[in-house]
Amino acid sequence: MHATSVMHARPFGAVLFRVCAGPPLRHVPAFKATHRVHGPRNTKRRLSWTHHAGPPRAIPSQGLGVADVVALDELIDHLTAARASGSFPEAVAKNLLSFDRGFWLRLAARRDTASSEAEAESLTQLASDVMLLVDEMVKESESQVQRSSRLLQRVLEAGADGDSGQWQLPLSTDKRRAMRGVMAAHSTQLDEAFVTSAMAWIRKSESDSIEGMALLLRKVLQMFAGCSLLDIQPGGQGRPGVMDAFLEADEEQWTSMLQDMAGKQGSSGAELLQGIQVMMEHVALQGAAGSQAQRVQIEYLNELKTRALNAFSNAQGTDTAGAT
Repeated sequence: MHATSVMHARPFGAVLFRVCAGPPLRHVPAFKATHRVHGPRNTKRRLSWTHHAGPPRAIPSQGLGVADVVALDELIDHLTAARASGSFPEAVAKNLLSFDRGFWLRLAARRDTASSEAEAESLTQLASDVMLLVDEMVKESESQVQRSSRLLQRVLEAGADGDSGQWQLPLSTDKRRAMRGVMAAHSTQLDEAFVTSAMAWIRKSESDSIEGMALLLRKVLQMFAGCSLLDIQPGGQGRPGVMDAFLEADEEQWTSMLQDMAGKQGSSGAELLQGIQVMMEHVALQGAAGSQAQRVQIEYLNELKTRALNAFSNAQGTDTAGAT
Protein backbone atom coordinates (compact mmCIF):
# COMPACT_ATOMS: atom_id res chain seq x y z
CA MET A 1 0.00 0.00 0.00
CA HIS A 2 1.12 3.56 -0.54
CA ALA A 3 1.57 6.19 2.10
CA THR A 4 -1.55 7.13 3.98
CA SER A 5 -3.23 10.22 2.64
CA VAL A 6 -4.76 12.93 4.77
CA MET A 7 -8.53 13.09 4.99
CA HIS A 8 -9.83 16.24 3.36
CA ALA A 9 -13.13 16.47 5.21
CA ARG A 10 -13.20 19.03 8.00
CA PRO A 11 -12.65 17.22 11.30
CA PHE A 12 -15.29 17.61 13.95
CA GLY A 13 -15.36 17.15 17.67
CA ALA A 14 -12.66 16.23 20.11
CA VAL A 15 -14.06 12.72 20.38
CA LEU A 16 -14.92 11.55 16.88
CA PHE A 17 -12.23 12.80 14.53
CA ARG A 18 -8.84 14.34 14.24
CA VAL A 19 -7.01 14.70 10.91
CA CYS A 20 -3.54 13.20 10.81
CA ALA A 21 -1.08 11.64 8.39
CA GLY A 22 1.21 8.68 8.84
CA PRO A 23 2.45 5.39 7.41
CA PRO A 24 0.09 2.62 6.32
CA LEU A 25 -1.62 1.02 9.30
CA ARG A 26 -1.36 -2.64 10.18
CA HIS A 27 -3.92 -4.67 12.09
CA VAL A 28 -4.67 -3.11 15.43
CA PRO A 29 -3.10 -4.83 18.42
CA ALA A 30 -5.54 -6.31 20.90
CA PHE A 31 -5.66 -3.37 23.26
CA LYS A 32 -7.72 -4.20 26.31
CA ALA A 33 -9.55 -1.71 28.48
CA THR A 34 -11.13 -2.75 31.73
CA HIS A 35 -12.68 -0.67 34.45
CA ARG A 36 -11.76 -1.77 37.92
CA VAL A 37 -13.93 -1.12 40.92
CA HIS A 38 -11.86 -0.56 44.02
CA GLY A 39 -12.75 -2.53 47.11
CA PRO A 40 -12.57 -6.05 48.50
CA ARG A 41 -12.60 -8.56 45.66
CA ASN A 42 -12.47 -11.82 47.63
CA THR A 43 -16.12 -12.81 47.82
CA LYS A 44 -15.48 -16.42 48.72
CA ARG A 45 -15.26 -15.75 52.44
CA ARG A 46 -17.45 -13.91 54.90
CA LEU A 47 -16.17 -10.70 56.44
CA SER A 48 -14.53 -11.30 59.80
CA TRP A 49 -14.94 -7.91 61.40
CA THR A 50 -15.01 -8.05 65.18
CA HIS A 51 -17.87 -6.38 67.02
CA HIS A 52 -16.82 -4.77 70.26
CA ALA A 53 -19.34 -4.90 73.07
CA GLY A 54 -20.10 -1.81 75.05
CA PRO A 55 -21.13 1.72 74.17
CA PRO A 56 -20.28 3.11 70.74
CA ARG A 57 -16.80 4.57 70.50
CA ALA A 58 -15.69 7.63 68.59
CA ILE A 59 -15.61 6.76 64.90
CA PRO A 60 -12.18 7.40 63.35
CA SER A 61 -12.26 9.65 60.31
CA GLN A 62 -9.94 7.37 58.29
CA GLY A 63 -9.05 10.44 56.26
CA LEU A 64 -12.69 11.17 55.41
CA GLY A 65 -14.20 14.60 55.81
CA VAL A 66 -17.49 15.25 57.55
CA ALA A 67 -19.29 15.67 54.23
CA ASP A 68 -17.80 12.38 52.99
CA VAL A 69 -18.96 10.53 56.11
CA VAL A 70 -22.48 11.95 55.76
CA ALA A 71 -22.66 10.98 52.08
CA LEU A 72 -21.38 7.46 52.79
CA ASP A 73 -23.83 7.00 55.65
CA GLU A 74 -26.66 8.01 53.32
CA LEU A 75 -25.44 5.48 50.76
CA ILE A 76 -25.21 2.70 53.36
CA ASP A 77 -28.70 3.50 54.63
CA HIS A 78 -29.99 3.57 51.05
CA LEU A 79 -28.49 0.16 50.32
CA THR A 80 -29.93 -1.24 53.55
CA ALA A 81 -33.40 0.00 52.59
CA ALA A 82 -32.96 -1.35 49.04
CA ARG A 83 -32.23 -4.83 50.40
CA ALA A 84 -35.51 -4.74 52.28
CA SER A 85 -37.52 -3.43 49.32
CA GLY A 86 -36.13 -5.83 46.71
CA SER A 87 -34.36 -3.16 44.64
CA PHE A 88 -30.87 -4.03 45.88
CA PRO A 89 -29.28 -5.03 42.53
CA GLU A 90 -30.46 -1.79 40.92
CA ALA A 91 -29.13 0.27 43.84
CA VAL A 92 -25.73 -1.42 43.67
CA ALA A 93 -25.50 -0.97 39.90
CA LYS A 94 -26.44 2.71 40.14
CA ASN A 95 -23.75 3.36 42.77
CA LEU A 96 -21.09 1.03 41.38
CA LEU A 97 -18.41 3.70 41.20
CA SER A 98 -19.02 4.70 44.83
CA PHE A 99 -17.63 1.46 46.26
CA ASP A 100 -14.12 2.72 46.81
CA ARG A 101 -11.79 2.43 49.80
CA GLY A 102 -13.67 5.14 51.68
CA PHE A 103 -16.94 3.23 51.39
CA TRP A 104 -15.48 0.02 52.81
CA LEU A 105 -13.73 1.86 55.64
CA ARG A 106 -16.93 3.64 56.60
CA LEU A 107 -18.96 0.45 56.44
CA ALA A 108 -16.39 -1.28 58.67
CA ALA A 109 -16.54 1.61 61.14
CA ARG A 110 -20.33 1.45 61.22
CA ARG A 111 -20.16 -2.30 61.79
CA ASP A 112 -17.55 -1.91 64.50
CA THR A 113 -19.59 0.66 66.43
CA ALA A 114 -23.05 -0.85 65.93
CA SER A 115 -25.35 -0.44 68.91
CA SER A 116 -26.54 -4.04 68.80
CA GLU A 117 -25.54 -7.46 67.56
CA ALA A 118 -28.49 -7.41 65.16
CA GLU A 119 -27.33 -4.17 63.56
CA ALA A 120 -23.76 -5.45 63.35
CA GLU A 121 -24.93 -8.66 61.68
CA SER A 122 -27.08 -6.69 59.24
CA LEU A 123 -24.12 -4.52 58.21
CA THR A 124 -21.89 -7.58 57.84
CA GLN A 125 -24.46 -9.18 55.56
CA LEU A 126 -24.81 -5.93 53.62
CA ALA A 127 -21.06 -5.85 52.99
CA SER A 128 -21.07 -9.45 51.84
CA ASP A 129 -24.02 -8.89 49.50
CA VAL A 130 -22.50 -5.73 48.01
CA MET A 131 -19.21 -7.50 47.34
CA LEU A 132 -20.92 -10.44 45.67
CA LEU A 133 -22.91 -8.19 43.35
CA VAL A 134 -19.95 -5.92 42.57
CA ASP A 135 -17.82 -8.94 41.73
CA GLU A 136 -20.53 -10.31 39.40
CA MET A 137 -20.96 -6.91 37.73
CA VAL A 138 -17.21 -6.49 37.21
CA LYS A 139 -16.98 -9.96 35.68
CA GLU A 140 -19.92 -9.18 33.40
CA SER A 141 -18.35 -5.86 32.46
CA GLU A 142 -15.05 -7.54 31.61
CA SER A 143 -16.93 -10.10 29.53
CA GLN A 144 -18.70 -7.30 27.65
CA VAL A 145 -15.39 -5.54 27.05
CA GLN A 146 -13.88 -8.72 25.61
CA ARG A 147 -16.91 -9.25 23.38
CA SER A 148 -16.86 -5.63 22.23
CA SER A 149 -13.13 -5.76 21.59
CA ARG A 150 -13.60 -8.78 19.34
CA LEU A 151 -16.35 -7.00 17.41
CA LEU A 152 -14.27 -3.85 17.12
CA GLN A 153 -11.39 -5.85 15.70
CA ARG A 154 -13.72 -7.51 13.16
CA VAL A 155 -14.96 -4.09 12.07
CA LEU A 156 -11.39 -2.87 11.60
CA GLU A 157 -10.37 -6.00 9.73
CA ALA A 158 -13.25 -5.46 7.29
CA GLY A 159 -11.66 -2.14 6.31
CA ALA A 160 -8.13 -3.48 5.86
CA ASP A 161 -6.53 -4.72 2.67
CA GLY A 162 -6.87 -8.49 2.53
CA ASP A 163 -3.30 -9.10 1.34
CA SER A 164 -1.23 -6.61 3.30
CA GLY A 165 -3.45 -6.21 6.35
CA GLN A 166 -3.08 -2.43 6.08
CA TRP A 167 -5.56 0.43 5.95
CA GLN A 168 -5.52 3.17 3.35
CA LEU A 169 -6.96 6.46 4.55
CA PRO A 170 -9.31 7.86 3.56
CA LEU A 171 -11.18 4.57 3.37
CA SER A 172 -12.63 3.57 0.04
CA THR A 173 -16.37 3.30 -0.41
CA ASP A 174 -16.14 -0.48 -0.52
CA LYS A 175 -14.17 -0.63 2.73
CA ARG A 176 -16.57 1.70 4.50
CA ARG A 177 -19.49 -0.39 3.26
CA ALA A 178 -17.80 -3.57 4.51
CA MET A 179 -17.17 -2.09 7.95
CA ARG A 180 -20.74 -0.87 8.28
CA GLY A 181 -21.92 -4.28 7.10
CA VAL A 182 -20.18 -5.93 10.06
CA MET A 183 -21.80 -3.41 12.39
CA ALA A 184 -25.25 -3.99 10.89
CA ALA A 185 -24.85 -7.75 11.31
CA HIS A 186 -24.07 -7.24 15.01
CA SER A 187 -26.32 -4.27 15.71
CA THR A 188 -27.36 -5.62 19.12
CA GLN A 189 -23.73 -5.34 20.24
CA LEU A 190 -23.40 -1.68 19.27
CA ASP A 191 -23.69 -0.60 22.87
CA GLU A 192 -21.87 1.36 25.54
CA ALA A 193 -19.21 -1.34 25.88
CA PHE A 194 -18.41 -1.07 22.16
CA VAL A 195 -18.00 2.70 22.36
CA THR A 196 -15.96 2.48 25.56
CA SER A 197 -13.63 -0.06 23.95
CA ALA A 198 -13.15 2.14 20.87
CA MET A 199 -12.36 5.17 23.04
CA ALA A 200 -9.90 3.16 25.11
CA TRP A 201 -8.15 2.03 21.93
CA ILE A 202 -8.03 5.65 20.75
CA ARG A 203 -6.33 6.72 23.99
CA LYS A 204 -3.89 3.82 23.70
CA SER A 205 -3.12 4.69 20.07
CA GLU A 206 -2.52 8.33 20.95
CA SER A 207 -0.28 7.46 23.90
CA ASP A 208 1.75 5.24 21.56
CA SER A 209 1.83 8.04 18.94
CA ILE A 210 -0.10 5.94 16.40
CA GLU A 211 -2.22 8.86 15.22
CA GLY A 212 -3.34 7.09 12.06
CA MET A 213 -4.92 4.32 14.11
CA ALA A 214 -6.62 6.89 16.32
CA LEU A 215 -8.10 8.50 13.21
CA LEU A 216 -9.34 5.13 11.94
CA LEU A 217 -10.99 4.39 15.28
CA ARG A 218 -12.72 7.77 15.20
CA LYS A 219 -14.09 6.77 11.81
CA VAL A 220 -15.45 3.62 13.47
CA LEU A 221 -17.15 5.72 16.14
CA GLN A 222 -18.70 7.85 13.44
CA MET A 223 -20.02 4.73 11.73
CA PHE A 224 -21.38 3.58 15.08
CA ALA A 225 -23.28 6.86 15.45
CA GLY A 226 -24.84 6.58 12.00
CA CYS A 227 -25.79 2.90 12.40
CA SER A 228 -27.18 3.27 15.91
CA LEU A 229 -29.20 6.38 15.03
CA LEU A 230 -30.80 4.54 12.10
CA ASP A 231 -32.37 2.19 14.67
CA ILE A 232 -33.99 5.09 16.53
CA GLN A 233 -37.52 6.13 15.64
CA PRO A 234 -38.50 9.08 17.85
CA GLY A 235 -41.98 8.52 19.20
CA GLY A 236 -44.80 10.64 17.85
CA GLN A 237 -42.89 12.77 15.36
CA GLY A 238 -40.87 10.05 13.67
CA ARG A 239 -37.77 10.69 11.58
CA PRO A 240 -37.99 12.38 8.16
CA GLY A 241 -36.81 10.20 5.30
CA VAL A 242 -34.20 12.75 4.27
CA MET A 243 -32.32 11.97 7.49
CA ASP A 244 -31.65 8.37 6.48
CA ALA A 245 -29.51 9.35 3.51
CA PHE A 246 -27.15 11.29 5.77
CA LEU A 247 -27.04 8.62 8.49
CA GLU A 248 -26.18 5.99 5.88
CA ALA A 249 -23.55 8.15 4.15
CA ASP A 250 -19.99 8.79 5.22
CA GLU A 251 -19.42 12.23 6.69
CA GLU A 252 -17.05 13.02 3.82
CA GLN A 253 -20.11 12.97 1.56
CA TRP A 254 -22.17 15.31 3.72
CA THR A 255 -20.84 18.56 2.26
CA SER A 256 -21.64 17.68 -1.36
CA MET A 257 -25.00 16.21 -0.36
CA LEU A 258 -25.92 19.39 1.50
CA GLN A 259 -24.74 21.60 -1.34
CA ASP A 260 -26.91 19.67 -3.77
CA MET A 261 -29.88 19.95 -1.43
CA ALA A 262 -29.31 23.67 -0.83
CA GLY A 263 -28.98 24.28 -4.57
CA LYS A 264 -32.49 23.02 -5.28
CA GLN A 265 -34.98 25.81 -5.75
CA GLY A 266 -37.26 26.30 -2.76
CA SER A 267 -35.21 24.05 -0.48
CA SER A 268 -34.60 25.65 2.92
CA GLY A 269 -33.42 22.53 4.71
CA ALA A 270 -36.22 22.94 7.25
CA GLU A 271 -37.22 19.27 7.11
CA LEU A 272 -33.65 18.07 7.65
CA LEU A 273 -32.96 20.54 10.45
CA GLN A 274 -36.21 19.64 12.16
CA GLY A 275 -35.35 15.95 11.90
CA ILE A 276 -31.92 16.55 13.40
CA GLN A 277 -33.45 18.49 16.29
CA VAL A 278 -36.01 15.76 16.99
CA MET A 279 -33.27 13.12 17.00
CA MET A 280 -31.05 15.19 19.31
CA GLU A 281 -33.89 15.66 21.78
CA HIS A 282 -34.69 11.96 21.69
CA VAL A 283 -31.07 10.94 22.33
CA ALA A 284 -30.71 13.53 25.11
CA LEU A 285 -33.91 12.51 26.89
CA GLN A 286 -34.15 8.79 26.16
CA GLY A 287 -30.49 7.80 25.92
CA ALA A 288 -28.41 6.67 28.89
CA ALA A 289 -27.59 9.98 30.56
CA GLY A 290 -23.88 10.73 30.56
CA SER A 291 -22.96 7.62 28.59
CA GLN A 292 -20.20 7.63 25.99
CA ALA A 293 -22.63 6.35 23.36
CA GLN A 294 -24.93 9.31 23.99
CA ARG A 295 -21.98 11.67 23.81
CA VAL A 296 -20.90 10.30 20.43
CA GLN A 297 -24.42 10.41 18.98
CA ILE A 298 -24.99 14.00 20.13
CA GLU A 299 -21.65 15.14 18.73
CA TYR A 300 -22.41 13.43 15.42
CA LEU A 301 -25.83 15.11 15.13
CA ASN A 302 -24.40 18.48 16.19
CA GLU A 303 -21.86 18.33 13.39
CA LEU A 304 -24.49 17.43 10.81
CA LYS A 305 -26.64 20.33 12.05
CA THR A 306 -23.71 22.78 11.85
CA ARG A 307 -22.84 21.73 8.33
CA ALA A 308 -26.48 21.93 7.24
CA LEU A 309 -26.88 25.44 8.65
CA ASN A 310 -23.70 26.56 6.90
CA ALA A 311 -24.71 25.03 3.58
CA PHE A 312 -28.16 26.63 3.49
CA SER A 313 -26.85 29.93 4.82
CA ASN A 314 -24.23 30.08 2.08
CA ALA A 315 -26.83 29.15 -0.54
CA GLN A 316 -29.13 31.94 0.59
CA GLY A 317 -26.23 34.40 0.53
CA THR A 318 -25.39 33.39 -3.02
CA ASP A 319 -29.01 33.80 -4.11
CA THR A 320 -29.17 37.26 -2.53
CA ALA A 321 -25.96 38.36 -4.23
CA GLY A 322 -27.20 37.07 -7.58
CA ALA A 323 -30.48 38.97 -7.21
CA THR A 324 -28.68 42.27 -6.66
